Amino acid sequence: MTGDVRRIVRRALFLGVDPYDTVHVPGATLYLRPGAVFGRHVPSVCVIGAFDGLHMGHRALIDAARIEASERSLPFALVTFVPDPSEVLSRRNPEHLCTDDDRIRSLMSAEPDLIVAFDFTWDFSRNTYETFTLDVLGSIVRPVSIHVGEDFTFGADGAGSPADIARLGQVHGFAAHGHRLVESDGAPVSSTRIRGLLKDGRIAEASALLERQHMMRATVVDDHDGQVILSFDDRLCMPASGSYACAVVCGNEARAASICIDAPSYSAVAIPSCSIPTATASCSVVILAPLSESDEIFQRMWVHQSRIMLDSGEVARDQR
Repeated sequence: MTGDVRRIVRRALFLGVDPYDTVHVPGATLYLRPGAVFGRHVPSVCVIGAFDGLHMGHRALIDAARIEASERSLPFALVTFVPDPSEVLSRRNPEHLCTDDDRIRSLMSAEPDLIVAFDFTWDFSRNTYETFTLDVLGSIVRPVSIHVGEDFTFGADGAGSPADIARLGQVHGFAAHGHRLVESDGAPVSSTRIRGLLKDGRIAEASALLERQHMMRATVVDDHDGQVILSFDDRLCMPASGSYACAVVCGNEARAASICIDAPSYSAVAIPSCSIPTATASCSVVILAPLSESDEIFQRMWVHQSRIMLDSGEVARDQR
């Protein structure tokens, strides 16, 4: 159990990712693998998306771009937006599958040569898809091939489709690829589908599409009754209210616990409370499985597992 949980936690927190160099340019933050270069004259294969959760469909899209870049011996650039455009363009709760910082970490795990994270604002959203492709992205790299999902739209009012990018590429000398969405059990894999599964408490199905366990960042708050309350960012996607077996990561330790989630309040009560530091410490909660009343024996066994030590250097980098 301990070895399996260590592996699960490392994957959920995207530990073991090699560090990237950070460069700030007007309107974007760039993350470069050591030795990678960028510039408007550097031909690059690009893949563009929000990539919330980095699920199996995202990874298939990224892999297609990576293969082309390798075959052509060109740099591979992964292009995204911070914050996620849904926060700027919609009044609804975005219900992210991960925070922006974790999204960038997850993209580093895909090992591109360059991550371009554009600062997404309302003004930025008013760029036409032509301006974005030729001038905004074109000021950082020279795209010779662009990969997107078939449902991807961008530019002012979402006017740019994969077909529009392809027509633009014919004029300006780059290729464009609109990839069909990956399907699982007869339905497309999407961040929206995964959110629905989590909100229904279908953790195993959501984890299969994410190819990892769902993880949420939390703040630990000690209430007056001696219980430990976990408070979550209200922009995150919360699993259905109920009890779950979890690994709560504090510092370089993953601590076994069961938590009782109250989804509407974005909070949870953690058991056993004595194993989790308090005083507004931050932690990461990896959701492993739902617990029902019939799981009482498993629950008792789980919460008595030993603490699982993680590599302190990796966790230190993760918490920067």
